[in-house]
Amino acid sequence: MRSMQNKFKSLSLFLFAISLLSACGGGGSGGSTPPAPPTPPVPPAPPPPLVVDYSENASIAALSSVDSLLQIAYVSTNTVFNTASIRSGAELSCGNGGILSHQLVDNDTNLRLSAGDRLTTTYRECFVDALQAVADGSISYTITSLTSGDGYKVVLNASALNIDNSISLAGNLIVDYNIDDFGTNLSISSQDSLEVSSDNQLLLTLSDLSISKAELYTQAKYSITARGNIKDEYFGATYSFKQNTPFSGYFNEFPNDGALEISTSDTDK
Repeated sequence: MRSMQNKFKSLSLFLFAISLLSACGGGGSGGSTPPAPPTPPVPPAPPPPLVVDYSENASIAALSSVDSLLQIAYVSTNTVFNTASIRSGAELSCGNGGILSHQLVDNDTNLRLSAGDRLTTTYRECFVDALQAVADGSISYTITSLTSGDGYKVVLNASALNIDNSISLAGNLIVDYNIDDFGTNLSISSQDSLEVSSDNQLLLTLSDLSISKAELYTQAKYSITARGNIKDEYFGATYSFKQNTPFSGYFNEFPNDGALEISTSDTDK
């Protein structure tokens, strides 16, 4: 899938491009003798309406949000399952030369990551594969359950994380991941509202989110279902999204099936 960086940058550029639209007019004058009567100035064209049909913008925001939250969830999978590299306080090198470190609060004093513990991963200009972007700041994980090789459940907070010096996500996510011989199941839900900002400007507020992704090894296919509410802070619009048909496709490919429904309180888009 496309990276969080490209998704959200495309969204923010789209939103701000509307505010940059303007129209201007010009005038002319005659240069022959006798002089022609002066041409009255051409009034500037009225600016285009902001948005008549909001469905395209809402779809972009919804799809971008789903994709990006899945990427954040896979960061937790790579971190929580890779417990061998969790040495509290030690600094590790990232592929691009950045630094990451882990800080473990071992509440049960069993000297390993387990239920009840709290883990904070701090990044300094670190390229994170799951995000396909450079991360600065930290993500904290409160471990609800963890079974090595089988699954985990965490409360994830990325409020202190900044992606590509631009994107931030404030709020808690509940991430539940399970794996067996036939495939994997990843579910994400919002514990409270999530605020998505770009360059410290609030873009979207997400709430009542539920996202699930299943992978079936025997068919090399995945499916994604999602629903939630989005408040677009730029346009002042609030809408909900849900899927009647899950997005599905083959591993490492874009979806080839699925439908997303966008609706407001008074009309379906």
